[in-house]
Amino acid sequence: MSQSVLLKAALLGTQRCDDFSIAPHAQLEATWKALAEQPDRSAALLQAAALEDMALRAGRRATSVELPSACQAETQPYIPVAAARAAWDLMRGPFSQLLIEWINVARAGGYIVTPRLLPAMLEFGRANVNMRLAVADIVGSRGRWLAAQSETWAWLDSHADMQVDGAWWQTGTPSQRRAWLEQQLKLDPQQAAESIGQSWPGDSPDMRESFAELVADYPHAAHEDWLQQRALKDRRQATRRFATKALMQIPGSDFRVRAEQRALSLLTVKSKLLGRTQLLFNPPDHFDSQWLEDGIREKPPTGTGAKAFWATQMIAAIPLQAWSSLLEHDDPFSLTIDPDWADTIVAGWQQAASLYPHAGTLALLLKRLAKHDTVNSLYQALEPLLSPLEPNEVADLLEPLKLSDEQRLMLLRQFLPSLNANRHLVLHRVASEWPGTAASRNVSKADAIALAGCCDRQQIATLLERISTFTDLSASGEEFARALEYRHNYLKHFVEPNESR
Repeated sequence: MSQSVLLKAALLGTQRCDDFSIAPHAQLEATWKALAEQPDRSAALLQAAALEDMALRAGRRATSVELPSACQAETQPYIPVAAARAAWDLMRGPFSQLLIEWINVARAGGYIVTPRLLPAMLEFGRANVNMRLAVADIVGSRGRWLAAQSETWAWLDSHADMQVDGAWWQTGTPSQRRAWLEQQLKLDPQQAAESIGQSWPGDSPDMRESFAELVADYPHAAHEDWLQQRALKDRRQATRRFATKALMQIPGSDFRVRAEQRALSLLTVKSKLLGRTQLLFNPPDHFDSQWLEDGIREKPPTGTGAKAFWATQMIAAIPLQAWSSLLEHDDPFSLTIDPDWADTIVAGWQQAASLYPHAGTLALLLKRLAKHDTVNSLYQALEPLLSPLEPNEVADLLEPLKLSDEQRLMLLRQFLPSLNANRHLVLHRVASEWPGTAASRNVSKADAIALAGCCDRQQIATLLERISTFTDLSASGEEFARALEYRHNYLKHFVEPNESR
C-alpha cells in the first residue's frame, strides 16, 4: 500500500477504501497480509501508516549505486556548540517561531550549521518558502551536497550560490529547470520565451504554473505571445492568474490595452459644482465572448449578480497604481462612488491589491476602507491585502489604523519575526505595555511569542525588568516573558568564542 492509498483510505473512510493488498516493501508483505485480516479496519489503517512512516525513515539497502562525488570542504565557521543546542531546543520546544531569528543571526555572523542540524534545516527551508534564501546561506557545502542527493530538498538548487548548467532545461530536475529559466529571464528574455513556448505542451501543470509565476516577476515583451495564447488558456486558475499579472506589466501589450479600455468604459471621473468630483460607474450591458480570451469568466457564483461579477474582474485586472493615470486623478480611491456599486468597485480594487502589491497605493485604498468600513469589516479585509507585502511595509500601513491590539497582532503574526518593534511606534507601545494590561488575556500564546520575537534584542533586559513589576500577568503575558528570556539566553551564544566541532 502506497502513501497515496493510505491517505485515500484516511480521507474516504476504511469502509469505502480498504485495499491492504499491496505492501510498500517485500519485507512487509506478511505484516500487510495480517493487517488485511484485522476486523478493526481503522486500527489496521493506523498501524499501516505507522509502519509506512518507519519504513520511509529507515530507507532501504540499494541493489546497486553510483557513489556521488565527494563534498567540497567547508570555508565558513560552524556555529558555536551552545547555539547549536539552542537550535535543537527551538525546533522541538514551544518557541519554534523564534527559529527564524536564530537563522538570521547565524547568517549575519557568517556561520554555517553543524552537520547534525542539516536535515532539520533543509526540511525547515522546504516548508518555509520565505526563509529559503537565509537557510541556503547557512547549510554550507555539506548541506548543498546533501540536498543534491534528495529530490525532497531540490529547492536548494535555485537558492544556493552555484553555477547554472546549460543542460538543466532539457535534463534537469524541476528546481534546476526553474533556476536555468530565471537566469535566462535576466540575461536573454527572447531565448527564455522561445524555450517556454517549445516545452509548454509537454510540461506538467505544476511546471507550467511555476514558469508563469517566474515570468510575472520578470515581465518582457518577448513573452507576450505564449502568455496570451497558452498560459491565459491554461486549465489551472493559478497559471491564468500569473499570466494576467505578467501581461499587465508589459507596457503596450495587447492584453493591457484591452484591459485598460474595459476599465475606462466602467469608470469615469466627473467634476461637479463647487469643485466636487465623483466617480461614475457604467456597468457592462452584456457579456462579450471575446472577454473569455482575456480570462474573464462569464458565470457568476451563486448570490452574485452577473454585471457585478464581470465588472469586479475587469477592475481587478488593473494594478492599483495605474488608476491615478488612467482616471487623471491623484487619489481616485477618495472619490464619491454610487453607493449601489461601491461594493463592486472596492472589491475589484481589493483583488488588484493582492495581485499587484504596492504599499504606497494600498495606503490610499486603506484610508477609504478605514473611513467607510466598521473596525471588524476593515480587519477582515486586511489580511489578503497585506500578505504579499514586506514586513516593514505592513507595520507602517497598520500604524494609523484604528485597530485593537489583539487585531493588530493577529494581522502582524506572520511578519513579527522579521520586524523590530523599535521602528514602529504602536508595536513598541504594545510590546512595552501590553503584557500587564487586561487586553493580554485576549491574545493567544502564539501571538505573544511572535511579539516577543520582534522586540529589539538590546532592550530585552529592560523589558524583562519592566515585566517583573507587573502584579498580575495573564497566561499570554507570562509566555511573552518566557520567550524574551529564552531569546536573551540563546542570542548570547553567538557573541561568545566559537566552540565549533
